[in-house]
Amino acid sequence: MASPLIQSITNKILDHISQYNDLPRSLEPESDLAEKFGVSRSTIRKIINNLPARVPKIEGRTRIILKRPLRKDYYNLNGEELSKGDLVENLFLNKLSNNELEPDAHFSELQLAKEFHCTTGTVREVLIKISQLGIIQKEYFKKRAAPHRKHVQPARRSYWAPTSTRRSATSGPWG
Repeated sequence: MASPLIQSITNKILDHISQYNDLPRSLEPESDLAEKFGVSRSTIRKIINNLPARVPKIEGRTRIILKRPLRKDYYNLNGEELSKGDLVENLFLNKLSNNELEPDAHFSELQLAKEFHCTTGTVREVLIKISQLGIIQKEYFKKRAAPHRKHVQPARRSYWAPTSTRRSATSGPWG
């Protein structure tokens, strides 16, 4: 995700481009834009290279503006964008509310991470947060070793499960 400075200057450059009356036309040199917006040329270069492909056409060192930017090309600076954790939390709670997970179903952090296209760390943080509400709980099980290899220490694995209605009133959030 771009820094707040990059987002702000990108929006200012898009505003600047939208004021052009005669399109297509070449964009001002990076040094002029850097001076106008009070940032370095490398920042301007990074912003221009990340503009939507349909706005500038790059021919060598010349950047030709073909079309005016659309509203969707701008960054939302109102702070309304949700973090990845908030998005995963909303997706998971929707999954629970739509009864896609039965009370005794088991699921892993990795399964959810693949489904929600995020890291297991993000999923783990969300699941811990939700488990503190008593909606789900983390359960552990031991992987059994083959009978002829009794000397092998079983690996400890964990998975998550929605809180069962059969859970005792005295057990903590982890069962």
